[in-house]
Amino acid sequence: MYVNCRVVPWLSDFQFRYVLSKIKSSDINDTREAALWLQIWLCRVNVSKIPRAIVCTYELLLARVQQSTQAMALAVMRFISLVSSEDQDRNRGGFAVPIYSLSRSAGLPDWMGDLRNDIAHGSVPSRQFLEVAYAWAMRWLVEFWERNTDETLPKHDFGNPSSVKWNSDAVSIVDDSLKDSIRHYSVTHAFAEHLVDQASKCFHKSVPNYLKSIFRSFQKFRKLNNLVLAVFFNLPKEGAIFWANAWIGAYKAVSLKEEHFLKEFVDENDLASFPWRHCLEQVCLKCNPSSSLLVSLLELFQPHMPDKLLSTVIGICHSDCSLPHNTSDITRSDLKWQLDRTVRWWRIPLGASLTKKNASTSCQDQGFPHEDPPVGCQIGQDKDQQRQCEIQDTLQPVPLHAGGYRKGKG
Repeated sequence: MYVNCRVVPWLSDFQFRYVLSKIKSSDINDTREAALWLQIWLCRVNVSKIPRAIVCTYELLLARVQQSTQAMALAVMRFISLVSSEDQDRNRGGFAVPIYSLSRSAGLPDWMGDLRNDIAHGSVPSRQFLEVAYAWAMRWLVEFWERNTDETLPKHDFGNPSSVKWNSDAVSIVDDSLKDSIRHYSVTHAFAEHLVDQASKCFHKSVPNYLKSIFRSFQKFRKLNNLVLAVFFNLPKEGAIFWANAWIGAYKAVSLKEEHFLKEFVDENDLASFPWRHCLEQVCLKCNPSSSLLVSLLELFQPHMPDKLLSTVIGICHSDCSLPHNTSDITRSDLKWQLDRTVRWWRIPLGASLTKKNASTSCQDQGFPHEDPPVGCQIGQDKDQQRQCEIQDTLQPVPLHAGGYRKGKG
């Protein structure tokens, strides 16, 4: 349990400043993107847990995107009301204070108090007057954003890898970031992009000393697999292909007790917990089907796959790796599991036959995010046994066995 910590809806310090840059931009597309980010934040936590300035920023940006006079008037009125009454709501006094006094104490000009009353109780002001109020409100809100940005952001912006000086002095910064439950995501992806950009300096399998030091930091905090997965996210860049092959070679060297220039940073625990299915997904989506990465991954993490089945899987990738339903009937008969157009084949345990007749086995059951339609696995069951499984599933949860599918009784 975290002590003296506050849950915030933004992922990292960089994301907070990134949204601020979009807010300050005059481009309508940036304004629309900032409004979308703020909408996501408002969905993550209760509105009462978010500063009122952020809520007002979202409503004003949304009115700007909608290009509506009525929406702009309501957003300006909400800004004046929320900002002015914040202290009164916090203190919960026994009597109401006039809006003029509240707005003046919040640092708003007197004319904004009149504007709020006109919108609430009179006629809607002109568009030009609302634009002036909008500009003044945004300047007030940007000051709030910048004041908090200066206090929260570190000196190193991991959202922009080119601005970070990756050298031996960066090891302590990486250590501090990897300890943090949120910032480790930013430093991992930033360093992965740096590796991809600097791949040409390591083509002769000579790793600079500062890279070795940072690799040891990831190894110490058991984050090396996350770094390798972040490298796969940068496919199909040439540098990402180099590092992906290099790390696969390191894992293979650990498995076969061979030598490799990256072997010192990998151990058997990393090999056992390596997210190879996620890496395989990136290869299938972003690389050429004839890429050697596909074969290397399958040979390393499915070493007992028959040659005929391996060639069939590669043939599927040559046709359509994301929707393998275009394969021929002969190819389908060679596989040990049936292919379904609603499921990406590399997420399904080998040996499982897909069907929608019995117990549900979704990607969430296999350790993946629940984003695919539920499918079932049929393993040697007749219709009566399948029906019995369905009844049992409705009465009690069925334990998962190795491979991520529910074991049948057949």
